[in-house]
Amino acid sequence: MTMAIVLVTLSLIATVFLVRNTPADVGLLPYGAVPGENEEARSQDPTKLPGFVLRDALRSPWFWLLALAFVLIGMIVSVTQVLAILLKVYTGENISAFSLLLATWTFTLILWKPLLGIINDKIGVIWMMTITLGLMAVGFLYLPQMSTAATGFGAMAMALPLMAMVCMSAGVSNATVAPPLVLRQSVGARDYSKLLSLGLSFYYIGNALGAPLWGTIQTVTGNYNLGLYAAPIILAVIVIFALLAAKNGPKQWTNPAPTTGKTL
Repeated sequence: MTMAIVLVTLSLIATVFLVRNTPADVGLLPYGAVPGENEEARSQDPTKLPGFVLRDALRSPWFWLLALAFVLIGMIVSVTQVLAILLKVYTGENISAFSLLLATWTFTLILWKPLLGIINDKIGVIWMMTITLGLMAVGFLYLPQMSTAATGFGAMAMALPLMAMVCMSAGVSNATVAPPLVLRQSVGARDYSKLLSLGLSFYYIGNALGAPLWGTIQTVTGNYNLGLYAAPIILAVIVIFALLAAKNGPKQWTNPAPTTGKTL
């Protein structure tokens, strides 16, 4: 817990000293801007971009709701710090099963990254979060059901544990892909670079808080099941918070958003 407090404090202090230079200061496209056919965006006044200025974002309840969602997802994803222990518990002494499951989780992390981009382009970031965090919830619910008997992992019996690892990797991949996208939907391009740095700080604060929390659950209850069964509920709350922030944040932007029909 002491380490978590130290990490939270250092993260917040570092945020105060963020570099304030913007890409426009050196003739580059502003963060979040879409280049025009005639490079008009390069010379566009960044103060005219739609979105929050930092001051107004910090006054918006929707930004703080999204920040809370980032803390929560960081806490959930910190389960990766104890995933090897979980797999050891639920596979017993079957080293082959343990290795295969852990390797599957690690490998599919790589595959999910580009797939998440495709899903986002097709149906939007909120649906992408719903699908991938829903899969992660399935993985959480299945983990306590895995047999602890070494003889219980024959060729057919391995199918469900392997799918659980694929589902877990979907959620872990989402945790690094979705936050910048949903933040962009919520705060706009105006001060996106500053707000992204601040927003991601909350994700890492969640990581710092979550690791000791998972350990505490095991220490108090003797296993991780309470956290595993609670995680799907928290994942649903994260999606709801992200949806509310993305829908309502633009209504309060300092520079109003242009009218578009783009789906979240």
